[in-house]
Amino acid sequence: QLNAAVERIEKHPAVGNVSNSYWDATRPIGGPAGQKEFLTGAVRLTTTLSPGELLNLLKQIERDLGRTLGEHWGPRIIDLDLLLYGREIVDQALAAQDGHEPSRLKVPHPRMAFRYFVLAPAAEIAKEMIHPVTGWAIGALLDHVCCHAPLLVIGGSDRQRGSQLAGELARAIDGRLIRPADVADIGPPEPMRPEQFERYALEFTAALNSLLPPADSWPLNEWIVCEFDPAETLSR
Repeated sequence: QLNAAVERIEKHPAVGNVSNSYWDATRPIGGPAGQKEFLTGAVRLTTTLSPGELLNLLKQIERDLGRTLGEHWGPRIIDLDLLLYGREIVDQALAAQDGHEPSRLKVPHPRMAFRYFVLAPAAEIAKEMIHPVTGWAIGALLDHVCCHAPLLVIGGSDRQRGSQLAGELARAIDGRLIRPADVADIGPPEPMRPEQFERYALEFTAALNSLLPPADSWPLNEWIVCEFDPAETLSR
């Protein structure tokens, strides 16, 4: 599927100088449980297409290869994302295509700067390219992901609850707490009741154990806990 996608990209008259990284098997991040490994990689090219036109080309290739709408972050036959477009920063609405809902194009890809499985193949073919939001080269972003302290992000729609949980977890594991710039808007986090924290801690520990090596292989007090998108930390 990946090789077929590259072949279709190469055949487009507005695309040239196509190169691709190795294909690497990586475990799924997020999404439903029980998924098999994904094959991931990166492609670099030159084009006269606009960012929106290039993304439409990628989505058409997905459909040509048999992709249909499925569960969010679930198994899929092919998934082509537009990560960078030179040094441009793009945020634009896209019209609906072939019955799909209208979507939004954001370049750089909002989560690429802290995803190892994206950065590793991208650095193989484009380590000098600059991520225009952080100002860092792809190779430097990969080094950062590989060597920085373990980062735990507390997300969700309930900011007050998330702030409380982040504070409690940072205290419990003697980690460093990073709070968002607008934290004054919601006030300081109040400690949770013990039974609240115990329930959340049990759920958190079960989830963490499914993703990480045994606890005795990583020092707890080197963790950073934050309650906002970690991509924001890279430009500070």
